[in-house]
Amino acid sequence: MRKFLALSFAVIFAATLAGNAFAADTTGWTISGDWKYTIAIPTFKVPAESGTQSVSLKETGSADVVTTSADGVETLGSYTVLYIDTRTVNGKTDSMDQTSGSGSLSGAYKPGTTYTHTFTRVLDKDDGGTPTINGIFTMKYTQTEKNKVTGTVKLVISEDNSISADGTMTATRNGGDSGSSGGGCNTGLGAFALLAALPMFLRKRQ
Repeated sequence: MRKFLALSFAVIFAATLAGNAFAADTTGWTISGDWKYTIAIPTFKVPAESGTQSVSLKETGSADVVTTSADGVETLGSYTVLYIDTRTVNGKTDSMDQTSGSGSLSGAYKPGTTYTHTFTRVLDKDDGGTPTINGIFTMKYTQTEKNKVTGTVKLVISEDNSISADGTMTATRNGGDSGSSGGGCNTGLGAFALLAALPMFLRKRQ
């Protein structure tokens, strides 16, 4: 059976910081809280035996992160996510079952800073375990308001970089700060779970 390699959520927080911190006054901002998020990748083309397929992807979900604070520094602890992926191929839309996940996090969180991470992942293998499809992912996200995180996701797929797709991500905190959990960055986990569905479309060339 072909297997997809999932991205470890903790890798997102190992990302290097890119550019300057957000210009707003971030005093009192935290990533903790109960968040709702959306990730959307508009229509892009995928080669098929008879022309091309038009594919778009969307994910909606909720995310929580447990953090601790000491001396004005917020330290990441753990996360949980619950999300549904929706995909549209050549005008036909279907949704995957609701999916949940959880894990641990580490490191200090700096609000208002743009985090950037680029890496390559094997998205599909043949029955013998040989990689057949690779994807290069670039993710950028910033807490732009006390209760809002926005970002972008870019995917480049195929050995010759002939397929690329750009998407957006937004997260809003429910009910303001809770001090126990949060989730702007949790969108990263959902995003790559969603993108991991792409090999399905590449294999089913009609």
